[in-house]
Amino acid sequence: MNPDALEEIDKIMEEGMRRRAFPGGVVLVAKSGKVVFERAYGGHMYEGGTPTTVQSIYDLASLTKVLATTQAVMFLADRGLLDVEQPLERYLPELRQTNKGRLKLREVLLHEAGLKAYLPYYSETLEKREWKPSYYQSTRQPGFSRPVAAGMYAMDHLRDSIWHWTIQSELSLRKRGGNRPMCIQI
Repeated sequence: MNPDALEEIDKIMEEGMRRRAFPGGVVLVAKSGKVVFERAYGGHMYEGGTPTTVQSIYDLASLTKVLATTQAVMFLADRGLLDVEQPLERYLPELRQTNKGRLKLREVLLHEAGLKAYLPYYSETLEKREWKPSYYQSTRQPGFSRPVAAGMYAMDHLRDSIWHWTIQSELSLRKRGGNRPMCIQI
């Protein structure tokens, strides 16, 4: 391993933080099973907040976008099957006449569409702090075959309910570069 090449990582991370691509991060490089470089940069938020350490844990949902969704979108766009400048309703007709229909796929991928980062779906399935029996049963039975936990089965169409709640959800006023935590500290 060339130590000078590893030091280039500092420049790349500093440039990314300067451009507000991310507020901070942790880089680990291993060779032949041994850690040869491990360093933390920046913080959990753009302004203030907890500094990032090598113990910081990151939400893997953001990796899913990079490792799966972005590649699929690029594949389809290269073949002319998808245009990131088109509104979502072109590809998801059920979004027509909703607050999400006119959002462009590019805005969604860049976190600039105003979609909320978290929707508490579980709260829709509660009533007076108890699970609603219309959503969950304690035994597998017709219409309730999706295991959730030991002794808990969700209704078969819960996925449809979650999609409906997503479509009906409000948009956030927060835009790219907001001051939200990107990771947690252990």
